[in-house]
Amino acid sequence: YKIQERPGDPSNPLTFWPYQTFSVIPQGITFQKCRDVGKHGSNALRDFPLETSAICQALLALAEVASRRGYKRLMIVGDCGYYALAAEAFARNLSCWGNQSWVPHPDCVFTSFRCPRFRSPSLDLDIILCLGTTQMISSPAPEKNLSTQIGDDTSVVYLTADLRSFYVGEAHERVSAEYEQFFHRPWVTPKWHFNLDDDISMLDVVARVNGSILQAAGIKNNEDKLFEVVDTLLETTSGSAAYLVGIFLADAASQLKDYGETPVEKAWHGTLHLTNLVQGMAQSDDGTPHPEDIILEKVSPVFEYLEDFIQRISHVIMGKSIGILTEKEQFHMYAVLFGNPLPTGNPPPTTFKEFKLAAALRIQDTLLSLLAVGDLFDEISGLPIGKNYAEMLALYQAHLNKYVLSKVEANHAIDGSKIPLFDCRFVPGFGFNVNRSLTVWTSMSNYFWISTVLLRFSEIMQEKGWMGAVTYHLECTELFSFTPFFHEMGLPVVDGVNGVLIASRSTDAPMRFVNFKQENHEPPTPSAMVADLPEDSDVSYYRDLSLPLRTTTQDGEVYNNSLGACGTLMAADAVRWKKIRLAQPLFDGFKLNWGFESYIISEPGDSIYPAASALDIPEYFEQGELDNPSQILEEDFVQYAQAKIEDSSMDPNFRSFFGGDIYQDQRRGRKSVAVKNMQSDKRGMGSC
Repeated sequence: YKIQERPGDPSNPLTFWPYQTFSVIPQGITFQKCRDVGKHGSNALRDFPLETSAICQALLALAEVASRRGYKRLMIVGDCGYYALAAEAFARNLSCWGNQSWVPHPDCVFTSFRCPRFRSPSLDLDIILCLGTTQMISSPAPEKNLSTQIGDDTSVVYLTADLRSFYVGEAHERVSAEYEQFFHRPWVTPKWHFNLDDDISMLDVVARVNGSILQAAGIKNNEDKLFEVVDTLLETTSGSAAYLVGIFLADAASQLKDYGETPVEKAWHGTLHLTNLVQGMAQSDDGTPHPEDIILEKVSPVFEYLEDFIQRISHVIMGKSIGILTEKEQFHMYAVLFGNPLPTGNPPPTTFKEFKLAAALRIQDTLLSLLAVGDLFDEISGLPIGKNYAEMLALYQAHLNKYVLSKVEANHAIDGSKIPLFDCRFVPGFGFNVNRSLTVWTSMSNYFWISTVLLRFSEIMQEKGWMGAVTYHLECTELFSFTPFFHEMGLPVVDGVNGVLIASRSTDAPMRFVNFKQENHEPPTPSAMVADLPEDSDVSYYRDLSLPLRTTTQDGEVYNNSLGACGTLMAADAVRWKKIRLAQPLFDGFKLNWGFESYIISEPGDSIYPAASALDIPEYFEQGELDNPSQILEEDFVQYAQAKIEDSSMDPNFRSFFGGDIYQDQRRGRKSVAVKNMQSDKRGMGSC
């Protein structure tokens, strides 16, 4: 599991430092099956009974292991927001599992909003099911979701790695149709050079270009950046041509006289003005793509740049100049950079001539994608790169929420206004990597990209009156490592990790996480868990010393290596963030604190800053003198405490999670709440 590597992810034990962590993998549950279960929410047990039961068996096993180790309380977090969407189905099923059943806790049935608390009588264990933030919006009924927990002019924006996967049926078709214009290349016909139907989409190509312009800006004078770019290319299996074109365009922008002082500023503000360069390499004056027989000549500026790029890679990595390359050596080097330039399923070229032509056509495809996507937006002038791409992506998502998500029927609370949904799928450096199971690097440029697009989205939504004062929730597990950064930017952000902190306030031991710091590799880095999957025997799990986890110190070094890259851009965004109207997170009458400064001075549970997810660095950017943030109004709030109802059986959330009534627990000598009429079959699997 590659996600184990990243601090901030629930499957990395350092995320919950210094608390003991246990992990469980539900047998047979692939990501697709997990997503299917989640998308069907409270109906998951009905629609996917085997998968839902497998997940519940895993939860029961987790509780048993914790109990055997002597623990009295277990906080359960999911490493995917789709688990949390089906929390109601899990809760009801776990209440019907024979002598292993979990019952509502007699002290309180919810520790925070829609976060159920159980007791396992057979294990004498207190269990809190806080799978993730989507648990709070997993029902479309207002009385059972977050919309009734916030102020009249307050919104909670959910960030996800793939917005379309939140919907099923007709709603999924309607939402997906909005993306189609960005996916299909208008120039591709049956006579095109190769079939790209199953290849990465046109918008993915544009995102990949943007993913490299800041990462590679100034690469000529920065060896650390060069290593970072090479690592990215070596891992990438598709989209390499687009990434390399981005490096080329960033270099071209660095030679412009205007648009900033530094290479990064020129890349951010200048690349969008390279339309003539891109058009000349991609197509004729009438807009027709250049034919195959002249494309090598037309894109020769890119190859000339790459020849110099290869020489610099050799000099930095090998410590020597490699001189003029033979054709065979060029073939090898280009194969390292591009991988197989032909579409998925095609055998790789066998000669350098074939390879270079295929690479040239891939470069042309990238250039045509930039032009086509830019033409879809009248609101931007120039190429959809840098600042223009952030504007385009934010504007598109604002309109998607206003005119589509507000109208489609869903089995969750996303409504495009009170609860908008922000899609990170095409945010450079993030969405493509998550979708392709690649590393989400901790370079400063990736933090800047996700911040600047979300900032512009928030500005547009509030300027147009489409959302109110705001708090942000992160759904996707790959996003959790960004939470401390957002906190230091001044934003109240809740994810699956600090959701545990909020839930712990209702217990006798509120929690406080601590950043795992290393000096000279001490304390030693834990090893990753890996799985052998032999065809003829059972899977075996073990930890391998040669596969260490990523740590906050290691990832902090990656960030520090790029610290100066986007500093001025990020500082400018910090000023703009101060003008966004924010909402106050509450727990009953207590105002929850956020940000690193609050973490230092607050009691456990009073600050929601998830310190263990943060990088081991002094600060994410040099903040300097910033204006005071917009004053948070008393009526702008998000209430994370569960409303207390005297008769729990009348609480719609109680009935959703436990489905039952009050009964008298004679053994405890007091009234308890639990599901009535539980029965179990011979296997111990329950039915109600």
